[in-house]
Amino acid sequence: MRGTRFDFLLRGVAPILWMLVAGSTAPPNAALAQARSGRAAGPPQSAIADPAHAPGSWTKFAVYRMKDDTVADAGFRAMSATLQRIDAIFRHVPSLGPPPEGVLIGVHATVGSYPTWTPAQFPYRRDVVPARYSVGFLHPGLFCSQGNCRVDQGEASGGVGVYINTPHMAFERPLAERKPDAMYGAPRRIGTVAGFPLYDLDDGIVVLTKREQPLWIPVTQEEWVRSKLREGQQNPPPSYASAEIRERYRSNIAKLEQELAVLPPRERTAPAYCCFTAALGEKSPPSGRSNPTDLQARPVVRLNKDLFDPHLDPSAVQIIIVSGWFKWTDAVNEQVKAYEHAHPGGPAADLALFAAIRKELDWKALSELLQ
Repeated sequence: MRGTRFDFLLRGVAPILWMLVAGSTAPPNAALAQARSGRAAGPPQSAIADPAHAPGSWTKFAVYRMKDDTVADAGFRAMSATLQRIDAIFRHVPSLGPPPEGVLIGVHATVGSYPTWTPAQFPYRRDVVPARYSVGFLHPGLFCSQGNCRVDQGEASGGVGVYINTPHMAFERPLAERKPDAMYGAPRRIGTVAGFPLYDLDDGIVVLTKREQPLWIPVTQEEWVRSKLREGQQNPPPSYASAEIRERYRSNIAKLEQELAVLPPRERTAPAYCCFTAALGEKSPPSGRSNPTDLQARPVVRLNKDLFDPHLDPSAVQIIIVSGWFKWTDAVNEQVKAYEHAHPGGPAADLALFAAIRKELDWKALSELLQ
């Protein structure tokens, strides 16, 4: 889902990579888990004396405007007010107000798209105002044992992200190149939180919406095979490729053409599944199609272009995705408590906070923001 400075370099080797891994469509690992949950990616920075940001407090709420020309001033103001209401909802969670001893809660709120994606990359209404609110659990005491210190944002060992009007955050990156009709592996619904569906993406996401339109629509097996064939045809080997690589490319294309040709009519219109882990001695079709019962098989889907109500104001909140460690059972919560008892304080104590947030957050108040 994210672009990097290496994208340009990778374009040159993409044809060769496609030939070497054709038929393997396993989805990426949950590489976005840290970014979604607010967890730190870098080493600790030096603690900075700042009584206003001492452990046991919250950082000041502020809204940052992203560089997004599609967001008008009125939309920014309206969404900023919504983010302030979300901030109040989280500050009223009993386990977070005040925060546990030694924990500094860092708040980050933004309006507008991130540099890693643009509205043009998605099929739905493009003038809706996207926003994000996140809280991170910071532990200054780990790096400044004398207390009365703060640690720069990014030192979080865990956190919760709230994503507004960004349905793509319900998925990992696309199974193919980012474009409006991109295909994704759908997350599994594994339960509910306060009556709202809980999915297994990362460590659990909760989806809130009043829209009766589905978040995604299924892709047929014929569409999936054709997309993999088209992907291969658009990535021929470069002129300097060896004869072995060119032959492998031709063989992969021929296998995909054959798979499409022999696909029975009833299977052509059936929902596609992909990305399973083949058992020892088993081979998947060249396109990576799976049976629904295969281990790790996921439905192949597209984002629904009709998800957003075209008659509502662009700043109207139509979908909220809450990302955190919400998929634990009560039995796992007991294990977390036991671990916390044996290892008091520090990031390990955050694990119990997620269970508390799941139970104590005013999910009804959050859902009342929806239109």
